[in-house]
Amino acid sequence: ENNQSSSGAAIQIFDGELSLSGSSFEGNSASQNGGAIAVTSSVVQIDSTEFWNNSADQNGGAISITAGELEIDESYLSGNQADEGGALFIDDASVLCSGTMSSDSGFEANTSNSAGVFLQNNAEFSAQICDFGTGLAEDNSSVDLSSSEGFFYFAPDDANFSCTGGQC
Repeated sequence: ENNQSSSGAAIQIFDGELSLSGSSFEGNSASQNGGAIAVTSSVVQIDSTEFWNNSADQNGGAISITAGELEIDESYLSGNQADEGGALFIDDASVLCSGTMSSDSGFEANTSNSAGVFLQNNAEFSAQICDFGTGLAEDNSSVDLSSSEGFFYFAPDDANFSCTGGQC
């Protein structure tokens, strides 16, 4: 809680594997990427974890991932902020968000100049019952997902969809 760094204020992982469960990341800030977590060329599993009010001056208010795989299960990302990807920035990586109808697993009220989730360089994002808010107070600004290829997507509540190659 309340850590500061240039990237990954709470956790930085390069060329490794990481599994998190039942954790909470709040108020962390990075002057570059990944307010809470910065992932590079790694495989990361996050389960039943909350990310609140983390920030990055550049990319990924809560999490920034470059060239790796990330699975987010039954986790909640809210109130995070960055220039690109208020909650999550995905660069040439693959991300899966999954939850259940009875949980708030997903992305709400994250802010950036782009979207709650931002994709670039052949990034892939898949959602299986992933929550993106149900009203203006819960929605991400300015959109839920966008990419460097120019697409933007407003995801429904408890959504199932996939984005790749610059489109959903």
